[in-house]
Amino acid sequence: MINKFIGLNWKLNPETFSQAKDLGSFSDKKGVVIFPPFIFLESLKQLLVSAQLGAQNVFWEKKGAFTGEISPVMLQKMGINYVLIGHSERRKYFNETSTIINKKIKKSLDLHLKVVLCVGETQKIRNQGIKFVQNYLKKELLEDLAQIKNIPQLIVAYEPAWAIGRGSSDDPKVSAQIISFIKDFLKSKNVLNLKVIYGGSVNSANVFQFAALDVIDGVLVGQASLKKSELKKIFSAFYVS
Repeated sequence: MINKFIGLNWKLNPETFSQAKDLGSFSDKKGVVIFPPFIFLESLKQLLVSAQLGAQNVFWEKKGAFTGEISPVMLQKMGINYVLIGHSERRKYFNETSTIINKKIKKSLDLHLKVVLCVGETQKIRNQGIKFVQNYLKKELLEDLAQIKNIPQLIVAYEPAWAIGRGSSDDPKVSAQIISFIKDFLKSKNVLNLKVIYGGSVNSANVFQFAALDVIDGVLVGQASLKKSELKKIFSAFYVS
């Protein structure tokens, strides 16, 4: 197997645990991290043998009067390894700011959760050219990671917001250029053990192109992670066993 990260973000799917169990069993492979809805985490934890689990979101306090939230301590006690923070859908629909995201990252790292931080530009910014994209991402990363020092492990998911959910991804070579920039920038800030992956309409038609580029450390798959026919081809691109 290629040593790359394969994240499956189920988002608000599926509707039943029976469906989640079936999909989870099919995806139970070494090198895979599944991000299901919270209600399926504990049951999937008992089911999976090779794949790991991550939460789609987390709160920045350990406990308290915060109705509807899930604390990083709860995830830690359950044995969850990863947490997804800063996804563009959270930023867009739930008005999550860099200040909020920064708090979540700090608390998650304090409790030794592995953070997958999502960053990415809008179509308007991309239309202005790669230099504008780089400046936007630099600002986003600086704000999201403000006052966080000696990050032991960080996975950044470069997800151009305009590509998410539309069925066609960014040009892999352009994404590779941007990911190389992200790596160089974060290494200059002493972020160690850094991985940068691509997300945004990853599917069976384009995954082989992303997998073939050494600078891209893996993928975060959305819609295609809900279809076995898609997953079979995606896994084969990484020789997952």
